[in-house]
Amino acid sequence: MSGASVASIPEHVLARTVGEEVVLLNLDNEQYYSLDATGTRFWELLAAGTSLDDAVSTLAQVFEVGDDVIRRDLQSLVDDLVRQGLLVLGSVPPAG
Repeated sequence: MSGASVASIPEHVLARTVGEEVVLLNLDNEQYYSLDATGTRFWELLAAGTSLDDAVSTLAQVFEVGDDVIRRDLQSLVDDLVRQGLLVLGSVPPAG
């Protein structure tokens, strides 16, 4: 998860809020995945089109911790979501 990365949610992923968490379903392999409160907020930001850097900054403010702490904590989540086919990472095109 580098600063130049963007995340997109594949069409084969269904997300539903259940209580205070989000449950994800990969329709390709019928595997479920649930997110805790922090993961849920992160998913909501990504679903709204927020860049990874902006999501990190927002969560750092919400949870009152440094960007580096949030980025480190989210790295394993992002890696896992990508591995599970629930998230796709790409690069931000150069400006101009």
